[in-house]
Amino acid sequence: MKKNVFIIGALMFSSLAFSQVGINTPNPLGTFHVDGDKDNPATGVPTAAQQGNDFIVTKEGNVGIGTTTPTSVVDINADGRGGGQGNDLYFNGFGNSIGPGLFLGSAQGNLTNPTNLSTDDIIGGVYFRPRIDDKWQHTSAGIRSIYKGDGTTNLTDLRFDTSNRQRAIIDENGNVGIATTTPVSTLDVVAKNATGTSTNVDGLLIPRVDRQRAQSMVDVPTSTLVYVNDVTTGTATGTAINIDVPGYYHFDGTAWNKLNSVKADTNIYNTNGTLTSNRTVTQGANSLAFTGTTSNAFSVDGNTFSVDAVNDRIGIGTVNPLAKLDIVGTTFGIKNSEGSGRWDNIWFNVGPRFPSINASGAEDGLQFNVGSNSFGTYGDEGQVLTTVATMLPSGNVGIGTTTPASRAVLELSSTDKGFLPPRLTTTQRDAIPAASRPAGLMIYNTNTNCMDFWNSSAWVSTCGTTTPAPGTVTEIICGSATNSGNLTSGVVASGVTSVIPYTGGNGGSHGGQTVTSIGVTGLTATLSAGSFANGNGNLTYIISGTPSATGTASFAINIGGRTCTLTRTVTGAVGNISGSINCGAAANNGTLTARVAATGVSSMIPYTGGNGGSHNGQMVTSTGVTGLTATLSAGNFANGNGTLTYTITGTPNTGGTANFVINIGGKTCTLSVNVAYNTTAPPAIVCTSAGYHVNPIDPNWFHYCIFQNNNWLQYVLRCADGQVFNQAQQKCVAK
Repeated sequence: MKKNVFIIGALMFSSLAFSQVGINTPNPLGTFHVDGDKDNPATGVPTAAQQGNDFIVTKEGNVGIGTTTPTSVVDINADGRGGGQGNDLYFNGFGNSIGPGLFLGSAQGNLTNPTNLSTDDIIGGVYFRPRIDDKWQHTSAGIRSIYKGDGTTNLTDLRFDTSNRQRAIIDENGNVGIATTTPVSTLDVVAKNATGTSTNVDGLLIPRVDRQRAQSMVDVPTSTLVYVNDVTTGTATGTAINIDVPGYYHFDGTAWNKLNSVKADTNIYNTNGTLTSNRTVTQGANSLAFTGTTSNAFSVDGNTFSVDAVNDRIGIGTVNPLAKLDIVGTTFGIKNSEGSGRWDNIWFNVGPRFPSINASGAEDGLQFNVGSNSFGTYGDEGQVLTTVATMLPSGNVGIGTTTPASRAVLELSSTDKGFLPPRLTTTQRDAIPAASRPAGLMIYNTNTNCMDFWNSSAWVSTCGTTTPAPGTVTEIICGSATNSGNLTSGVVASGVTSVIPYTGGNGGSHGGQTVTSIGVTGLTATLSAGSFANGNGNLTYIISGTPSATGTASFAINIGGRTCTLTRTVTGAVGNISGSINCGAAANNGTLTARVAATGVSSMIPYTGGNGGSHNGQMVTSTGVTGLTATLSAGNFANGNGTLTYTITGTPNTGGTANFVINIGGKTCTLSVNVAYNTTAPPAIVCTSAGYHVNPIDPNWFHYCIFQNNNWLQYVLRCADGQVFNQAQQKCVAK
């Protein structure tokens, strides 16, 4: 009771002494002063924190909230209130008071006698003032309205300012101007830098969609304009029948049409034509390159000249070359010159039955030169070549000499080499049909170690008639063979040998042998004819051919009266891509949607230069949009070009682009797959604090929490496609 009497007395005292009223304070600083938290001092000026809960009306009629010294009609300060609702201004309407509004009005004259505005008078505005350079910037940014009538007409505009400059306007006629104060059409956009060398971007960016999105739109107003940036999605059917290349399209009420479809784009890249006169391309120091991905990528006059860009081949007289250079015709050649000296030439005749290699102007003969150089090209850079054979115009042939004797059809010349005639066993010799044995035919008999010749009626030996004993061994040991080189399935064997030891050789001769493989087929082990050593020795078998599969190739060795089985292991080729893998050309099947489990989604990635080898497959997790996995099953690469099919599973966490880093066969690329944004809101969150909160399931969505009337209110909001909510920045940002 004493407390109440004191407050009433204080109020009466303040009113009588100073014509001021104070509530919860004995020290009112204005005509009407309320100390909300009753924390002001009895004398003097309260601190900023103490003023934070004060309400005051000054003698000038200014109202202050959070300040005791208002400088305008209404001056509200919020200091240290914690953000969110603590800083907000609410005007709620209920029942027949719904639809509250904020009205700013202006008139000339005064309150008791207002008069009409004049043109260009400011009606009012909302301004945003940052504190910079130790002072408040009152006109940094804002929205304001200017009266444009004559005092009798209701004509107003609306202007938008940023950084102390007007950026846009809606004039009194409804025209919108961007970067201009005087728009002359419904929408008038002016470049910020119409001339000069500024690197800032000027332009109009209209909505960008892929073909599938354009095709999916319904109830599209006529004249709608979009930019289609991807035509690999959707199909060229229905309203998208004309969408075949990226570009601008407008809707005519029935279908999307190219914005520039009225003006045909005619050039040699998309339109056939006819030269009306000769043309010359002056390249100067510039190169002229053609790239292609088809077999007949470039041709002249049909099959006169053709370039196979798929297999890196050139065809002359054919559009299907089967070799690096494939010439179809009966005659082709090389000559020294076009005029004098044209008779110095070499040419090939590819006629039926008797194709020929011809040389003209070869007065000193046609030479065959061979070198083992590891440097230079076509005889330059000091390459060393040896003439191994010479053919003279007179028909003489010399091997080891460039000047064969004029009376010798064939002259062999060497100081360290001999002449090695065909080596046959007696059985092989006698198998030559008698009707085709010309007199003088000579062979070396490996059973007798003698030269034999046919005298038109019988074989005659050039040495004694005693036949040496046939070669034998005590044991041949395949299990101790020394193997060199490797065998790979599907790869031609090269440099592969097996050296098999034996014991108890009698020094006799053998005719060699050829043994085909079993188990893994396609291989041959060949032993040249020769003689066994007296005692222990080795037999060297050369293995050739192409193994048909992986596993063990077995050779049944039978020589010198003994047998054994030689085995060699054939491995599989390691998968490799010598060309390229092209993620950008992947064929995508199925669709992906944020927060929806993927089903029936796959990507087929093409590659070139496969070696037919195996790979172990792989699993690749996505980046960008996470939650997905691209899986390739183990298998084999094709021999040449092929595709790899990745199955995409999982649940994407949001919309956008899911990226998969593919690394297989020694090549890498990044597969990018579009994920559609989910327009169905994710489950609500539990509000525990006021403000904006990103959705933990899909960052494309966020929630605004407000605590009101002892309850949490929650608004579910969504960022634009291509954006996510940044919790730290409290706004939607680009991914």
